[in-house]
Amino acid sequence: DTGHLGHAFTYVSFDVLHRYLEYLGHDVVYVQNLTDVDDDMLRRARETGEDYLALGNRHVTTFLTEMAALNWLPPDRLPRATEHIPQMLDQIERLVASGHAYPADGHVYFSVNSWPTYGEVSKLSRDEMLPLALERGRAWFVPQPLDAGAMHAAAQHLVGHHDFTSFRAKECQSETPVKTLDRLEVSRHGETLEIAATARSFLHHQVRNFAGSLRLVGEGKWPPERVADVLAARDRAAAGPTAPPDGLFLLSVDFG
Repeated sequence: DTGHLGHAFTYVSFDVLHRYLEYLGHDVVYVQNLTDVDDDMLRRARETGEDYLALGNRHVTTFLTEMAALNWLPPDRLPRATEHIPQMLDQIERLVASGHAYPADGHVYFSVNSWPTYGEVSKLSRDEMLPLALERGRAWFVPQPLDAGAMHAAAQHLVGHHDFTSFRAKECQSETPVKTLDRLEVSRHGETLEIAATARSFLHHQVRNFAGSLRLVGEGKWPPERVADVLAARDRAAAGPTAPPDGLFLLSVDFG
């Protein structure tokens, strides 16, 4: 929910460019937008019951504090998304009218067909781009190679009747963190890894927290045995980060 090293890399890179241009004697006016509202933040606000403006302000404050700690030169202007909604709507309407965008299911999408050279930078053909576009929201993209065998071995430490406090979200409303996990398997299908879990019930974000920890094992940052230590710690801070919801599906419900 907050910044990470990838964000820092982006802004520090522009900070270096900013400083270098000033070093060369140029007058620089540096403008950087602040995305203080988007689909993910609105979803998060609904999940937590927090006002979306308050959530955005909190993240903006955190971001600016973290960047100041990196000795970042503040931009001259920091326009917020929430301050320019009418301008965005106007631009979207003009894009739709010109044929460069189209509405669908309550959203507006860029029309690839309206831009013949689209994809040249990525060097991907239309046939190669379409499957990637269809995966958005349906899978968690992890750029690093993952060891499915190590992840599966780590997952077996979680199977059984345990106190899953380490993998429980603070917003969880379950009366007890003790649950029985019947199955947790990790398997590879080409470039895709599948994590399958079976239980009578789950804690809030339990499977997503499993996935975040198993990723660390798959990347070689944790040995499989560390998952057992994390489980025994009964401390959410001991576990890995919460994985995004992309690719999380309820496959079946058995009544027997």
